[in-house]
Amino acid sequence: MKDKQIDRVYLQINRDIPFQAYQQFIKNAESADIAVCALDGNRTWATSGQTEYEIFWDWCARYQQQVPEEERFSGIHLDVEPYLLPDWGENQRNIVKQYEEMVNDAASRAHSLNVPLGVDLPFWFDEIDSVNNESLAASLIQAADEVTIMAYRNIAEGANGLIQLTKTER
Repeated sequence: MKDKQIDRVYLQINRDIPFQAYQQFIKNAESADIAVCALDGNRTWATSGQTEYEIFWDWCARYQQQVPEEERFSGIHLDVEPYLLPDWGENQRNIVKQYEEMVNDAASRAHSLNVPLGVDLPFWFDEIDSVNNESLAASLIQAADEVTIMAYRNIAEGANGLIQLTKTER
């Protein structure tokens, strides 16, 4: 990774893997100046998936508290994608409200662990209204410390290029 100039890794959390494996990976990455963020998420976390959401945060808190500082995650990154819920089309407003509440809660939890919160959002969230009379993208950008905009394209310019699709995200 160092040879490829990678400076951050998003590591999918698997609670079946012992802490020691994460500790060793993070320690090795950190020694090469590569930050490691805990990654997880599920579309259900936006609404009904609170049990798994709670389990994830409990795991992160236990991990961060039980390991030495140099073996801790340097951030938490969520990939929730609520638009994949089967009732997104007919229940979008309610799902958006619950999703925004979840992201705000996640930011608070991440900050209590002294790490930044990152979230994934599709480029078209600037076309969805939040409960705060702004775009959902703007609401999430304000709540999170960092965002990754999902705009899967292999061209930068043009009507369907990365620049055009993401220019209104702020």
